[in-house]
Amino acid sequence: MDDFEKAIRFLSELPTDRAMKDVAKGKYITESIKRVVETMALSKMDIIKSLRHMNAREKSLEKMLSATLIADKAMIDYMNANPNLKIEFTNGSPD
Repeated sequence: MDDFEKAIRFLSELPTDRAMKDVAKGKYITESIKRVVETMALSKMDIIKSLRHMNAREKSLEKMLSATLIADKAMIDYMNANPNLKIEFTNGSPD
């Protein structure tokens, strides 16, 4: 289980869902308690949404890094196969 799955599991085990059900049923729940529970539930969902976005971004960056490493290896192999290759770096604008 990776860190993302651990975080989602932890958040899903928080009692906010049960508290929301209790608030919905409760006749003697004060307005301030109701607001706190609703805020907790909304905050939890925002955190879960953020974690999902961060996880997707991490996976995307890992794929980009993997592709870059493959390209770098191909360039190194080409340079090793052609030791007399002359490489000239320029600033990209014609003189």
